[in-house]
This record gives sequence, structure tokens and C-alpha cells, in this order.
Amino acid sequence: MPGERERPKSLVLYKESLERVAAMDIAVALPSHGPAIYDVKDLVAQRLAFHQKRMDRIKAALRNGARTTWDVTQALFRDRSPLDTFLAVSEVIGHLDLLEMENKIVGENRDGVLVWSLN
Repeated sequence: MPGERERPKSLVLYKESLERVAAMDIAVALPSHGPAIYDVKDLVAQRLAFHQKRMDRIKAALRNGARTTWDVTQALFRDRSPLDTFLAVSEVIGHLDLLEMENKIVGENRDGVLVWSLN
């Protein structure tokens, strides 16, 4: 069970949740902050498109020689501040999880380091 023996894959769960919401017939969504959302399907499509673009950038980084999570983070977020490093690594891990779930990449443990490659 995620959280007991393995790390929860938050972005995978988020994407699955977005897909479930998109399948619902929702006239208007009332978020706890911000304006009402009248086109939920469009908003979900925008969010999913963002994540697809990020996954495409990660696949490009892997094609260009990135192998580790850190390599991918460096390729995608070169100009980050030191304070943003945690967020950048977390975002890369989430998208690597999605790509692995979709069988687009595979991770292999090499001497304690997870090395990624395209499928």
C-alpha cells in the first residue's frame, strides 16, 4: 500500500483524479478560492496538456544524455534559485513517475542510484 512500503506517487494520483473529474458532467465548479469554473473539461485539458509538455521535455532530456533524476532536474531547471531546488526535484520525480506508469521510461537501480532510460 502506498505510504507504508513505497513512496506515494502524488502526481500520478493527481492525474487520475483530473481524468475522473473530466468524465463528470459538471456545469460549474466552485473552488474554495478564486472564481467559479464554468468549463471544467477545458481547465482539466489545460492542466493535462501542461503535464504532457513537461513529460515531453523530460523525454528530450533523457534522449540528450540525462540519466538520473538530478540530471533531468539540471536539464529542465537550469536557472532555479537554491531555494527552488527541492520544488524542481519534486516536480521531476512526479513526471518521471507518470512516464514510468505509462511505460515510456524505465528506471534501473545501479549501485544505489536510479538511472532512467527511454523504453
